[in-house]
Amino acid sequence: MVEVKAGTTISSGNLKSGVKKDGSKWLYGLVIAEQGYDTIKVWAENPEIGKDSDVQVVSISQAKITNRKIQKKDGSEAWATDFNINAKLEPLQMSIPEGFSMIEDDSIPF
Repeated sequence: MVEVKAGTTISSGNLKSGVKKDGSKWLYGLVIAEQGYDTIKVWAENPEIGKDSDVQVVSISQAKITNRKIQKKDGSEAWATDFNINAKLEPLQMSIPEGFSMIEDDSIPF
């Protein structure tokens, strides 16, 4: 089973981005089932956030299931089902634990 809801985290390794012919950016992330081959493609409504860090789903505006014909290696045809979601994403914020402070390199004794 695989599911996507507000708060779902997508790792940066599962993010893909690019630029369309018209110059607009695109970004999507794959949410992959723990077992099996099921995936959900989450398209970002705000692709300018980039793929440099993990992202989190903030809200979902649309979900769609589509079928497409694929050509197998043996020449036969088959149908594949695509699961797509349009969502607003935001970079995952790394929180610094309370009481933790950054130190300067000069203060390290070695």
